[in-house]
Amino acid sequence: MFDPQGGVLNQTLIVVENEKGNVVRAIKTNELGKFVTSPLPSGRYAIKVPKTPFSFATMKIELTGKEMEELEIRSK
Repeated sequence: MFDPQGGVLNQTLIVVENEKGNVVRAIKTNELGKFVTSPLPSGRYAIKVPKTPFSFATMKIELTGKEMEELEIRSK
């Protein structure tokens, strides 16, 4: 997770919502700006960054039961 200048954003809240808009995970990034969540069932999810001074687009992902590659999230 990075700010517009490429700086790492640690302790930033990440929210994962299911298709119905229900929060299924809430995690904070570590000192490297990375986060890991426990496994989720297959389906479509939205990854949001709700509380930060920077602007982030909602990321839409679809899980299919396989391990996902690392995502890079950058603010606008």
